[in-house]
Amino acid sequence: MTNGLVCFDKLSGILSSWKMSRIKPFFVVVCFVLVQTVLSANILMSAEYGAGSHYIALGNMGEELVRRGHNVSFLLGAAFEFRRDQEPWSNIFNFEVLQHAHPHADIIAGFTNFATLLHKTSHEQIWGYEKFIEGNYIDDCGSFFADGDLVRRLKDAKYDVIVFDTIWFCGALIAQELGIPSVGVVAGDGVQQAFPYAGIPINPAYMPIMTTGFSNRMSFKERLINTYYVWMVHYGRGTPFIPARQYGRIKDEYNIRPDMTINEVLNDVDLWIVASDSAMDFPVPLTPNVIPAGGLTTRPASQLPQDIEDFMQSSGEYGVVIFTLGTYLTDIAPEFLEVFAQAFAEIDQKVMWHMHDDLLQKLTFDLPKNVMTRPWLPQNDLLGHNKTRLMMFHGGNNGLHEALFHGVPLIVVPILADQFDSGTRVRDRGMGLKLDKFKLSKDVILSALIEVLSNNNYRERAQKMSAIFKDRPLRPAERSAFWIEHIINHGGDYMRSPVHELNIFQSHLIDVIALLTLIGLLIVCAMYKLLSFLVACCLSVFSSKKKKD
Repeated sequence: MTNGLVCFDKLSGILSSWKMSRIKPFFVVVCFVLVQTVLSANILMSAEYGAGSHYIALGNMGEELVRRGHNVSFLLGAAFEFRRDQEPWSNIFNFEVLQHAHPHADIIAGFTNFATLLHKTSHEQIWGYEKFIEGNYIDDCGSFFADGDLVRRLKDAKYDVIVFDTIWFCGALIAQELGIPSVGVVAGDGVQQAFPYAGIPINPAYMPIMTTGFSNRMSFKERLINTYYVWMVHYGRGTPFIPARQYGRIKDEYNIRPDMTINEVLNDVDLWIVASDSAMDFPVPLTPNVIPAGGLTTRPASQLPQDIEDFMQSSGEYGVVIFTLGTYLTDIAPEFLEVFAQAFAEIDQKVMWHMHDDLLQKLTFDLPKNVMTRPWLPQNDLLGHNKTRLMMFHGGNNGLHEALFHGVPLIVVPILADQFDSGTRVRDRGMGLKLDKFKLSKDVILSALIEVLSNNNYRERAQKMSAIFKDRPLRPAERSAFWIEHIINHGGDYMRSPVHELNIFQSHLIDVIALLTLIGLLIVCAMYKLLSFLVACCLSVFSSKKKKD
C-alpha cells in the first residue's frame, strides 16, 4: 500500500504555483481521488466460515473498513456460501469460498448440535466441543491448503493483512503462507485465546478461564480448577475449546514455514482484538498488541419493521421483554422452553421471542397471548427501543454488549461456552441475574422476571455502565479498523512482548531463584559453620577453666 500523503504533498506544491484558479479545483478533486486510491488496502477476513454471531461481529468490522475506503474479502465455508447474496454486506464485500473436508450437512449439524450440550455442565462441554474442532475446523484447514487454486488466487490478490476469528486458528497459518501480517479477533475476553500468544501471563488467582463461569474473586476450589485449565493452556494440549496447537500437524503436512514451530506461528500474530470492555469485563493487564473492542455490533437503534413496532407500542406502560437463546440453538427440546412460556404468561409485559420456524412447528404447548415470535430479531434496534424493559437471553457476546450500550438490564440463562462467564459478569456488575439452566422452573423464571422488572436498581446500574461504555473517543468497530490500518502501515513487531524469547527457566526466574537459593544455602552453611566454631571455642574455654578450678 502506497502512502497517498506523498502524492498529495507533491501535487499541492504544483498547484500552488499555478495561476489558473479555475483549473485548480479540478486537480484538487483528482488528487483526492488518487489519494483515496493509493491508500486503499486489500483485507482478507475469516469469521468461522460465515456462521452465526461471529460473522455478524466481524461483518460490522469489515463494514467500517469498507467505509474507510478499503477492499474487504471474506473467506466463507461452502456450507455458508449463501452469505454472498445476503444483505446488507453482499454488495460491499468480495467473497472466496473454502470447500469443506466433510459434507455440508455435517458442518451445519455441527452448529445445530450445540443443543446437545444443553444438559452438560460447562466443564463437561469443554472436551465435547474440542472433538468438534478436531473433526471439522482442523480438517478444513487442511482442505484450504490442499486447494491450490484457492491459495493461488489469494496470493495473486496481494492482500495487505488477514483478519481472522480465533475460533479457526487456521488464519495464522494462512498469514504465513501468504506472507502478510495477521490480526486475530477473539469473540470474548481473550484470556485463553490471545493472552498466551500475546505474551501476557495468565494468573489463575484472578483471571478465570473461559467457560468456567468464575469471577475474578475465586474460592480455593475455583482457584484449584482454574489453575488446572491454565496449565492446559500453557503446557497441555492447548487451550480448552480452542486447541490451537493441534494445527501443527497441518503446518507440517503442507510444509508451512518449516523454520517455525506452531507456537512460534501463533506468537507471530501481529495484533489481537478482543471482544471485551472494561465496563463489563474483569480488569486484567494488557500488552500493547491486545486491543479491547467489545461491542462490534453496537450502534444507535434504527426504525423497526412495522409489525414489530406495532407490537412494541401495544405493550403500553408495561413494555416488552426480549427473549432469545441465540443463533446456534436452533434445535432445542420443546420441553426445555415450556417453563419459559408458562412464566411469560404470568407477567404484564409483552414478550418478543426469537424462535426459528422449524422449532415453532415442533412446540408441544401453546404460546401465551402476550408473546410474538420471529425467526430473526433486529436485536440491537429492539434493545434501543423505549418500550424495552428487559432482555432474557443466553449470554452471547454481541447481545451482552448491545444491552450494555443501550443500558438494558439482563437475565442470563447460560447454555454453553463463554455464556457462563457473561452471566457472572452481569451478576457481578449489578446489571441483572444469572440463572442455572439445571434449576429452571416456572417459579424460578417468574421470580427472576419480577425481581429485575420491579427493582429499579438493575436499570440504574445498567444505565451507569452504559454511560461508562459510551464515554470513548471511538466506537468499537472504529477502534478495530484504526488498529488494523496501523498494522498495515507499521506492522506489529514493536508491540510484541519479549517473553516468547525466554525459556521456561528465564521467564519464571527459575535460574535467578536457584542462584539466590544457592547463595542463601551457602550463607546458612557458613553461619552454621561459624556458630559451630564459636560454640566449640566457648565450650573449649569453659572446659579448660573448669579443669583449672
